[in-house]
Amino acid sequence: MKRILSLVAVAFMAASVSYGSSVTNTAKWNVPWGDIYRERLIETLEAYATQINLDSSTPSVSAVTLTGGSTIAGVATSTTSRTSVNIQPLASSTRAGVSRTSLVTIGDITGTNAFGFGVTNQSSYGLMAGFGRTIPATANWDGNYDTGVDFRCLNRLTNDAAYNLRGGYIKVKNYSGGVVGQMDGLTIEAVADGTETEVAVLKLGSDGSSVEYGIDMSQIGTASTADILFSEGATIRNTSSSVLTITEATVAIAGALTATTMAPANGLTTNVAVIIGAGTTSTFYFVSGILTNIAAQ
Repeated sequence: MKRILSLVAVAFMAASVSYGSSVTNTAKWNVPWGDIYRERLIETLEAYATQINLDSSTPSVSAVTLTGGSTIAGVATSTTSRTSVNIQPLASSTRAGVSRTSLVTIGDITGTNAFGFGVTNQSSYGLMAGFGRTIPATANWDGNYDTGVDFRCLNRLTNDAAYNLRGGYIKVKNYSGGVVGQMDGLTIEAVADGTETEVAVLKLGSDGSSVEYGIDMSQIGTASTADILFSEGATIRNTSSSVLTITEATVAIAGALTATTMAPANGLTTNVAVIIGAGTTSTFYFVSGILTNIAAQ
């Protein structure tokens, strides 16, 4: 028995020396691959890290093909951009019973499941992303923005008025029977703790032709309190298709105010032109509910 045990011990030691050189893991001295395996594993991981490094001197694409044929690549380069992770989907085709096609889906977007994730006393995030610069910007900056999120929906194929296009869609919904505190469809913050030339919480624009509406609130419905709430409490409410109510103790207008008609309380309307500007002063009085221009200029 002693001879057998001695032979087994010698065999394990020889295998360890042959396959793994010196073994510093004394707790498992008889593992034949030892430190050399660990070193080769580290080299492999470092190689993959180099491939997905955006600033690699020789970036390469190491694509992973998913079921169905879509690919995810470590680094994608072109003459104008570099991308850390690039997802290339296959072309879509019409299939029976399919009403929606998504490039990436996270969680249950249908709302049919009453459960999700998160704990009872902490806030949760469906998707969180953040980044910062690794090198400072210089005086010859290109004039664009570092952008946290950039969503684009582009059309180069469809030429039909029945086709609709939307750049982004955000929805928060409390189903019937649910009780929550405050609900915000979208919260945007611009924190200006440093030195800034201009700060805008929300900026709207178009890179080409004019748009029909800068802000379209027609789908909100009738707001119970106000359509717009301002920073100091003033409100604007469109209570019906013909009534717009501005609620504030004092409404100060800097510039020219013009109106084609003004309606007194009794419903009688006198067509007037109200112009308040440099060099012009008009005074109006209500007499028996009729708007009358008593003094002008």
